[in-house]
Amino acid sequence: MGEMVACGKAREGVGGRNVFCVLGLGTKGRQATEKREMTFAPLSRSPDYTFPPGTFDVRGWEVRTMVDGGVVGRVDDILLDERGRPRYLDIGLERARKHVLLPIGQGRVDEQEDVVWVPGMTAEQLEAAPEYTHDVATITREYEMRLDEAYAGEQYRGRPVYGPEPRVVAEGRGAERRLAALGELPHYKVAEGDPDPRGWEVVAGDGKVVGKVAELIVDTAALKVRYLDCDIDEAALGLEEEDRHVLIPIGYARLNEEEKQVITDVVTSEEIARLPRYEGLPLSREYEDRLYAAFTGGAEPHEHPRFNYTQFYGPRAQTH
Repeated sequence: MGEMVACGKAREGVGGRNVFCVLGLGTKGRQATEKREMTFAPLSRSPDYTFPPGTFDVRGWEVRTMVDGGVVGRVDDILLDERGRPRYLDIGLERARKHVLLPIGQGRVDEQEDVVWVPGMTAEQLEAAPEYTHDVATITREYEMRLDEAYAGEQYRGRPVYGPEPRVVAEGRGAERRLAALGELPHYKVAEGDPDPRGWEVVAGDGKVVGKVAELIVDTAALKVRYLDCDIDEAALGLEEEDRHVLIPIGYARLNEEEKQVITDVVTSEEIARLPRYEGLPLSREYEDRLYAAFTGGAEPHEHPRFNYTQFYGPRAQTH
């Protein structure tokens, strides 16, 4: 019976690149190759592997979900595609006692703390991802479609992703609308002890200051901040001067209280410049779909930014 085998060791290929051999044996092997878009090799079985420029080994690093800030596990391994590019992080989840694959571009690296952050997700959402059993042969197209649903399915587009900070408290009766600007709600305020990021700088994933937080858009029923209303600095982004505002989903914002900054690790300044313009409430479903598509992407699975390792390592990483 023909079978397809992915070599587990990187070797030096044409032009000095690390490549992986895929052997198709017989008719059924060729059919398998056609059905499988990609094969993978664990870094742990690739002792001669050389990381692309600007990238490095994160095995053993702590993994935290950005929405709730919790430690969920550690990076156990890195899966490489046929061209030797990091594609998935194999994460061992402590509470769930299982392993899951995180698309490399879905995470963000913090070199100072040796932490891998997962923007836009809670620990519970990450734990709901399909289990990985350390067998690369199980990474079929169907399995990757399940991963795609886990990382860009209904939890992103169909319903909001809330962050735990800042919280909102209501004083008396004031549930005028479910979604409203905090400044227009006399009975609501940021909970005591929680940061109020209004007026803070907004810093994109490439380190550029793109504007300031003008307002908080809150869910009056859930008592949660849902969006940050960002007043864009058009000059910094090379845009025509106008009073341009965009919304940033709270699950994709990281608050730096010491520097009084909101950091949007998952999008660059150029991507923020292309966000749909916010012109006030209420928000249409079409607008929210476009907004979340900008943060989660809308390309085909294998072309999706979540598989781009430069998203994970930052601008210094070079595609090869």
